[in-house]
Amino acid sequence: MAQKILGLDIGTRILRGALIEGTAREFAVRATAEVPIEPRVATEGEEAPDPRELWREAFASALAALRARLGAQPDAVITALPPAQASSTFLELPFGETKKIEATLGFEVENILPLDLEEVVYDYQVLARTKGKSELLVGITRGEDLEALLSALAEASLDPRVVTLPALGTFLLGAEACASQLSSAENGLVFVDLGAERTLVAIARGTADKRGRPALAFLRSLETGIGEVAELANPSLEDGSDQAREIQRRLAAAIRPLRQTISAARTRDTRALDGVRLVGEACRIAGIGPWLERQLGLPVEVVDALPGGDGADPAFAQAVGLAVRGLERGRNLLNFRKGPYAFHGDLSYLKGKLLRVGAAAAVIVLLLAAHAFSRLAALDKREAELDEALCSVTLRVLGACESDFNIALSKLRGGDTRVAQIPTVSALDVMSAAIEKIPTDVGLRVTEIESTMDRMRVSGVVDSFEGVERVESALREHECIGEVRQGRVQKNRDDKVELTLDATYVCGQREETRG
Repeated sequence: MAQKILGLDIGTRILRGALIEGTAREFAVRATAEVPIEPRVATEGEEAPDPRELWREAFASALAALRARLGAQPDAVITALPPAQASSTFLELPFGETKKIEATLGFEVENILPLDLEEVVYDYQVLARTKGKSELLVGITRGEDLEALLSALAEASLDPRVVTLPALGTFLLGAEACASQLSSAENGLVFVDLGAERTLVAIARGTADKRGRPALAFLRSLETGIGEVAELANPSLEDGSDQAREIQRRLAAAIRPLRQTISAARTRDTRALDGVRLVGEACRIAGIGPWLERQLGLPVEVVDALPGGDGADPAFAQAVGLAVRGLERGRNLLNFRKGPYAFHGDLSYLKGKLLRVGAAAAVIVLLLAAHAFSRLAALDKREAELDEALCSVTLRVLGACESDFNIALSKLRGGDTRVAQIPTVSALDVMSAAIEKIPTDVGLRVTEIESTMDRMRVSGVVDSFEGVERVESALREHECIGEVRQGRVQKNRDDKVELTLDATYVCGQREETRG
């Protein structure tokens, strides 16, 4: 689903914003805006105010003006801390499991900081995982700096979903613009954003990523810049004028730390670099590409066309790159909004989504209702078929149609019908089962069995009078035999005991006659 993402490039003197709309696969720059941050000057006789408070006031005003110029409320806001308020480092750990990394990272960060761990906020993203180890990019900032930034943005209804390192915006912009030039891991490009107040450097290499995206290999955010190019009319290095010499002087201050940064990156990764791609407001300077080539000793191309934004000012490169970060998904992305500073969304963002969620819920409810209706219709049809079958059976057996199952069952079991008179078990079967339980040592020999609908009589011979009692007890144990009474019991000429036992038979009879 397409989203509107606002990338904020926060400088000391200028606030830039780029609003993009789209998905991770395709997006377009919908609007850009630039607003100066101009702290007020203290009036005569006024007690000298805190410069930081003056800047915060001016920043709040600039945010309000930026929102008005963009003319749209974004779904999400992405920004980065200024280089002076954030630092980064690289760590290599001898394991790659996420749980182990998160359990160990705090100790590693504490070892390289001059501050207490409670005073800072840190996060990481994995640059590379190999068997048995992982390489991490770790970002660190002071908690009070992050809290101040979040407070100012929240007051302007621009609470950011992501706060990250500034050079990550440069990497994402360069990766979008030059992905076709990074087809393998041996290809490497240096993306450089020479801004008025900072220099951002990111090195990307080709990778076997499932989505074919370049991989981040190195980055650094420097506090040296080249000043406001916009102040110069038709800035150029080609005419040998005083203006050209002024530009060279400004560039010289940024070139030395840039060379050192590229040298440090080569120390970490000795693979060759294919060249430099220049982005940002320095692209406005005519002839800067050849001049940088001579200074850096690498091929330089100027990327003055922003991805997704035909004709957009290259000065918005950082803002567009940060907005692209908002289209990325996944846990393995550096974001200082964690723990007590975690993003919980705001009402303006949720309000824009509620209608979509409500519409989707309504469609689901309608589908469920249609499904339930069809199921009920099928059950009604099946019930009618069963009623018809039951009516047919009861008409044949009872002589009358009965569609109520309970009434039909009651009539079949105990009604005034011939069916109700059919025993469920034959008397012979009951007597045979009962006699089988009689112990063999009593010497029973059955001579006669008589049976009616509700009574039966057994006659036979046993070895002793005790055997008569045992035969009677065995008959009582059967569930289909009710009351058992002794009839004629006597000894015969063979010194055996003749017996006659009468018993009521209860299986298959009406409930009121069961013993």
